[in-house]
Amino acid sequence: DSLSFIPGKIELKAGFTDESRKFITLNSSLLNASIEGQYNFMTLSDEVGIIMNQYLPGIFPKPKYYRQRSMQNDFRFSLTLDNTENLSRTFDLPANIVKPMIISGLVNTKENIFKATADVPLIEYGELSIQNTRIDIGNSDTLMNLVGNTILYNGSERIKVGLNTNIESDTINALLTAKTDTGSFSFDGSVKALANLRMSESGEL
Repeated sequence: DSLSFIPGKIELKAGFTDESRKFITLNSSLLNASIEGQYNFMTLSDEVGIIMNQYLPGIFPKPKYYRQRSMQNDFRFSLTLDNTENLSRTFDLPANIVKPMIISGLVNTKENIFKATADVPLIEYGELSIQNTRIDIGNSDTLMNLVGNTILYNGSERIKVGLNTNIESDTINALLTAKTDTGSFSFDGSVKALANLRMSESGEL
């Protein structure tokens, strides 16, 4: 047996816009992605770590020689992943993206801004359909917030699931809700969880 997957034409471009902003675009039959603005991949991970230090200082220590003026990243990004049925069939993947998944956001380490949104209309995982998924991540000076909503459908039962998470001062405060009023039973409930995170001297969480 052999595997055969033909991705088709792949186009990669990089350059400057008319406003002298850098850009990179990647286009193919499966994936389209772009980034535009001022970016430096050599410093990006360190700068994101500095942002995360405000919310999880026990896990992301601030560099000793950190200077705000040295922050170099200010860009927008987007990614669209199209139908993956052929890819899933070829590589026997358990999940399949049926409708395009779109992720977009912005990173501005100079102004301490990180925002991202993910829209996933439909994923099939065996007999389970994961529908209308929306995830939003954003930050303020004191906390980072993640809000997610989705619908789980197995052909007879439809469950609406929501997650609201706040991260601040090495603490993750999460509220998970679930509700269904279809099929053979009804359910409406929530679970609240609180976690305090610290990194030990040996590097263990």
